[in-house]
Amino acid sequence: SVGINPNNFRAHWNLARLALIRGENLKALDLLSEAKELAENKCIKMIALEIERVTKGDATMARLPISEH
Repeated sequence: SVGINPNNFRAHWNLARLALIRGENLKALDLLSEAKELAENKCIKMIALEIERVTKGDATMARLPISEH
C-alpha cells in the first residue's frame, strides 16, 4: 500500500503496527511519525498517543489494522 499510495497515512500506520508485532519498535516509531505527518486532523491525536506508548515501551497496544476505506 505504501508503495502504491505513499501519501496514505493509514498505510504507514498499519505498517507501524505490523512492525510492533514483530518487535521492531524503532521502525514502528519511524512509520508512526510518517503517518502523523500525513494524517488528517482527527487521527493525529491517536497516532501521537501510540507514539507515546511505544516510546514508553508499551508496544502491546497494537490493535487490528485500520481500514483504508
